[in-house]
Amino acid sequence: MSRDQDQKTFDIYVDETSKNSPFMGIGALFTRKDSARSIAHMIQETIDGFGDRPNRELHWTKLKNHQLPLYQAVALKLMACTQVKPYRMRFNALIVETSKIDRSVSEGANREVILSKFMFGLIFQMASNFGVNNQYRVFIDSPHGREECDVALQAMLNNRAFSRTGQRTNPFKVVRYVRSENSRLIQAADLLAGAIAYETNSLHLANQPAKHRLALWSAMLEASGYKTFAEPTRARLNRLQIMHFDFEKSAARRKFEKPPPPETDNQ
Repeated sequence: MSRDQDQKTFDIYVDETSKNSPFMGIGALFTRKDSARSIAHMIQETIDGFGDRPNRELHWTKLKNHQLPLYQAVALKLMACTQVKPYRMRFNALIVETSKIDRSVSEGANREVILSKFMFGLIFQMASNFGVNNQYRVFIDSPHGREECDVALQAMLNNRAFSRTGQRTNPFKVVRYVRSENSRLIQAADLLAGAIAYETNSLHLANQPAKHRLALWSAMLEASGYKTFAEPTRARLNRLQIMHFDFEKSAARRKFEKPPPPETDNQ
């Protein structure tokens, strides 16, 4: 593939975090295909520079005290990719209040089905900012350990693009589940989403929080230029965007709801 085509092909890497907490986070990292390669190389180069094992997998929840310098180095470089020119990526986080996911209105739908609805909206929103004349490859952290394409989700995304534009360009060329250990960009999405969910769930205020995790969050927040990760960002096109899902206003909420019971003659 030519470099020109690389610049028209965008990659979206998706991961979830804090699924058992009051606030769940879904993070999506958006970048050009060629930039994805350079960011992955940057992460690997940083790991190698610290003398760590080359296949070290980075995850917010796996951070150990002695690994803090490595995690900080990687996280700050990722922040710079969204804050410092030349910008190399965007990152969107969708925060969902788990208590408002009323599973009683989605009988027969397991957690992964419900989660996929939130992912669908986040993925499509990011791609829609760049239009249907580009190509998109979507990589999602595998919840079941298998690496496989999601043909149904790919079709849904392409059908939504067609319904929005009337153009049958099928911009979503790949939608695939990948294992996080095989994707440095999935790991990057995990680190960024993890820091945002950490503060949103007020874990930084917990009694005796882990000092290394507190230090990593603090360094990332300072590098972002934001006062807090716990509130939605206001500017629509921020390269680091935080959104809170609104159950009352969203059409996705209505899709979960049961139809009203049929009227009877006694009513």
